[in-house]
Amino acid sequence: MFRYTVTEEDYVKMARWMLLKRRGTGAVPIIRLLFSTVGQMGIVLWLMLRYPELEGWLRIAICIMSLLWAGLGVFRFFFLNLRARLLLNQAKKQNASSDFWKEHHLSLRDKNILVSYGRSSGKLACRDLTRVEHFEGLALLLQGTNVFEPVPESVVRSEKWKKFEEELLELARAEREEEHAGIIRDLGERGSFSAFVRLSPEEVADSLTVMRRKSLAFRAGWSPLAAFNLIFPFVLAAYAVLSSEWGLLPLSLAALVLFNLPTLWIFTPLYRRQVLSRVLPAGPEGYFLALCDKSLHLATRDHIMKYSLSELKKILTYREEIFLIFSRQNMVFIPESCADAFIEAMKKKKQQT
Repeated sequence: MFRYTVTEEDYVKMARWMLLKRRGTGAVPIIRLLFSTVGQMGIVLWLMLRYPELEGWLRIAICIMSLLWAGLGVFRFFFLNLRARLLLNQAKKQNASSDFWKEHHLSLRDKNILVSYGRSSGKLACRDLTRVEHFEGLALLLQGTNVFEPVPESVVRSEKWKKFEEELLELARAEREEEHAGIIRDLGERGSFSAFVRLSPEEVADSLTVMRRKSLAFRAGWSPLAAFNLIFPFVLAAYAVLSSEWGLLPLSLAALVLFNLPTLWIFTPLYRRQVLSRVLPAGPEGYFLALCDKSLHLATRDHIMKYSLSELKKILTYREEIFLIFSRQNMVFIPESCADAFIEAMKKKKQQT
């Protein structure tokens, strides 16, 4: 058993890690920051010089909005520590339990991770432990993307914890594999179609890239805001052409890039390289597919997902591969090696119904 106290500074670190994950890393957040500061302020300056008739309150309002936009971009990007403290203060005001500040007890019992502090307690099955994330000395026990328990640096530095963490991750992996093996055997016996797919990191990167692009092209990943971001620059460009205000064309192009930078990034070759850099350390990926009980089951190393065939919206083919688009923005990739067998199984299932 481990006994420790999670301090306010530890909770600030945890909140900062969550904000950093939300902001993202790499080129896209930096480019977005440049557009929201230097880029848009340059456009506003050009607008002021190009149209001197913009006077009075309208000119002041445009400048104020530009400064607020730039200030917000700088604040969100650089002031993670301040934002983390604001989140912690907000949690305190929302009557967060005072038990969080009391001594924590963490132990492993009957293949469950048990945590207690004051009158509060929590339990996490080992198979549901996704990973242990290390950030600025903290060890964050993750269930999916949610933090189950932060463990402070004073505990993480000990040899006892290092050994415990290794055993915990090994037990979690073994538990998932055992559970998945039983489910896969059952699905393989009952399913009208089943296949085990093994992909290299390059093939995983290719499939993920194509899936992301297809989901956008067929509106599986669109929202009203994303639609507005795409339509508004073209409306502005049409207005510039019809009214012969040619100076607005560069503004519409800048708006198209600025509003849709994350989407445009997906369609560049650099996005595929970014995806490959994320999946390369994991090595070859394998997953299991099965058609059973009017559902498509997909089992990976860590998760088992179930997709109802009644929610299947579209079947797309790309080269010899198949992409299934379901409702709620879900997509499933069927590689060339088992595409024909899957189509045959789908035809038979359709004839049976």
